[in-house]
Amino acid sequence: KSGIAKFYNSLGGPQPFFVGISSAGQIGTMYDTNTSTFQTPATATNTVEVFLSSLTTSRLMMSLHADGKLRAWYVSPEGQLTPTNHVADALNDVRSVDGSGDRGLAITGSGQAYGWTSSSTPLPLPASVSTGVVQVSAPMSVSGFWYALKNDGSIVSWDSAGTEQNLPAEFSGKEFVKVVGSENGQAFALTRQGQVMGWTVAAGAVNSSVLPPSMSSGLKDIRIASSEDYMRRSVIAISSQNGIFPLRYDTSWKIDTSVPEGIAARGAV
Repeated sequence: KSGIAKFYNSLGGPQPFFVGISSAGQIGTMYDTNTSTFQTPATATNTVEVFLSSLTTSRLMMSLHADGKLRAWYVSPEGQLTPTNHVADALNDVRSVDGSGDRGLAITGSGQAYGWTSSSTPLPLPASVSTGVVQVSAPMSVSGFWYALKNDGSIVSWDSAGTEQNLPAEFSGKEFVKVVGSENGQAFALTRQGQVMGWTVAAGAVNSSVLPPSMSSGLKDIRIASSEDYMRRSVIAISSQNGIFPLRYDTSWKIDTSVPEGIAARGAV
């Protein structure tokens, strides 16, 4: 179709399913690539971004609109969108979102974070993320932690009960520009100087590691690998020359050769 500004593929389902945002901000869904049917709900206008859950489970999709509102949609097996209720419906002035309709975090214009663990369950939050939040990272599973970057360059991490977690001592005095969390308590952060730091939280213990200088020269971004097979432990590092390479931290940093060349990065622009 012409005039599509953004395009997304589903995370599973009985048949191929895609979502597009037109240059006019309308949401369209396409299923069954043989017929290429494209459906557009009349209320899905002025859309900025969409966030897909796994279509094999809840079949829930969220959309962020230019008026700062989040809207939730049930996605039928045929790709039809139907408005549905969500705990984030009451939010106003939403500026950004990470995650999906099942598990996600949003930031309002006042810098306050808001989260949910299902369409009907809000996420408990520590008081430290009630203001000054500029970026958030939601986990991909119930075993993960939640992360927020504040306007002073500090990072806040907490569990699904809202209990703030300790960060590695090496993080003290560092100014961070991005944080990304993956499954099982593993997370990565990028400093303003282009250095990547990783850490894990397990059984109350915090373990950290700094990316060796030979791997961290001129890095400008980090993103979690988007493949279902590889996203669990790998982070994609992007250099100032737009070079892309996957990293993994087990007991030490290494180039992750298990990630196929050219793999996408979650959150890519």
